[in-house]
Amino acid sequence: MGETFVIEENAYNKLAAHVENTYPDEACGILIGSIQDNRIYDIHEIVNREKDKKESFFSISPMDIYKFEKEQKEIIGFYHSHPDKMAILSTLDKEYMMPYVLNLVFSVTKNGVFDMRAYKKEGMEITEVIEKSVLVHI
Repeated sequence: MGETFVIEENAYNKLAAHVENTYPDEACGILIGSIQDNRIYDIHEIVNREKDKKESFFSISPMDIYKFEKEQKEIIGFYHSHPDKMAILSTLDKEYMMPYVLNLVFSVTKNGVFDMRAYKKEGMEITEVIEKSVLVHI
C-alpha cells in the first residue's frame, strides 16, 4: 500500500458526478493521466454495455480502450461504482480486473459518493493502493 496516485480536482469532480448521476446503476470509465507522475488528470465515461444487470455489473468494450490508445492518450486505469455496496472488489471484479493499472471502486448511495478505494493487480496478487481516499490536488 505504499503507492500514491494524485487525482486532479477537476477529474475527481467528474468522477463523483458520473457515479452519482448513474446511480442506481453501475458507472464505469477510463482514467486518463500520467503513469510516470502517478497522476489522474481526466476521465472518460463509458456507456455500460450490460443491458439487464446495470445495477450490479458493468462491461467496457475493447473498442473503447482501442479508441484511446489510437489517440495516444495514456490510460492509467479504470473505475466503476458499487451502488449501495461497499467499495471493495467483488469476486467478478477480481476475476476480470486488468493487471498493472489502477482500478478505482466507488461506493455510492442516493446521497452521493460514500467511499472510494484504489486497487492494483500484479500477477495474481491484488493490493489496495490507497485506503479510503485519494489525494485531490488543487
